[in-house]
This record gives sequence, C-alpha cells and structure tokens, in this order.
Amino acid sequence: MNAAQLHLAINHFPVVLDVVAAVACGWGALRRSRAMQRHGLALAIVAAVAAVPTFLTGEPTAQLLGRDPALLAQIHEHEEAAEAAFALIGVAGASAALSLILFHRAHPKQRLAFGISLVLLLAATGFVVRAAHEGGLIRHPELHAEWQPAPLTPAPTPPEVTQHP
Repeated sequence: MNAAQLHLAINHFPVVLDVVAAVACGWGALRRSRAMQRHGLALAIVAAVAAVPTFLTGEPTAQLLGRDPALLAQIHEHEEAAEAAFALIGVAGASAALSLILFHRAHPKQRLAFGISLVLLLAATGFVVRAAHEGGLIRHPELHAEWQPAPLTPAPTPPEVTQHP
C-alpha cells in the first residue's frame, strides 16, 4: 500500500468524527445534556488524533500525484486547506481535552471551557469539510463546476438468443 492509498483509506475518519463531535456537542448544549457534551468532547479528541496520520500521509501523496502538472493547482489548494484544518482541529481537540478535565473536576469554569470548545469545534468542522472537498476535487472531476457528463450513447442491442429444442 502506497502513501496515496493509505491517505485515501484514512482521510474520512477525522472528517466524520469531527462532524459527529460537533453535532453531539451542539445537541448536548441545546438539551443541556452533560453526558452528550462529554461524548462530543471525547469524539473531538479522537478526531484530532485521527487527523495526525491523515495529515502526515498528505505530503507523500502530493509527491506521488504532483508528477501530473494538471493536478498541481488542485493539490496546492487542498494542502493549504488541510494545513489550516489540521491546526484548527488540533486546537479544538486540545480545548476539548481541557474541557473534559474541567468537567471531571466540576470546575466553575467548565461551562466557559465547553462553550469555547464548541465554538472551536464548529470552526474546525468548517475547515475540515473544506479541506475534504478540496481533496475530492483532485480526483473527482464531477465536483468541478464546469464538469459536464459525457453524452449518453445507446447501449448496443444484445444478439438475439435462439433456443434449441
């Protein structure tokens, strides 16, 4: 398995985990469910950890794909978006860890820490989704605005089947 295959195999984990963490934290905040808030924070930490191998396999993948000049601009856009997303998901994960510690200690600032974590997590979600979209554009031409599907061609008619008695 080369770097590109590994990157493609694992790159969905931080995206999905981050989105689910944001939804769980948001739902926990709306419903005032401390259990749901804690679950969301824990998922945010897992998302940040899952982002590390995804980010580290990005550069070797870019070196493999970067041999194609047609992809250079798309790779650059994805790299820029991924760097920002990686930084923000890391900060959100660290904030979530601090928030969980404060929850555990019943610290008076735990609600403030949770609010900050939620805002960081929501921002990270936007950045992570953008990075994922930019990555999809590299090899998914159907996501480009100018893409047009190939015209449909009629399928060849199958030869008639004759039955033997």
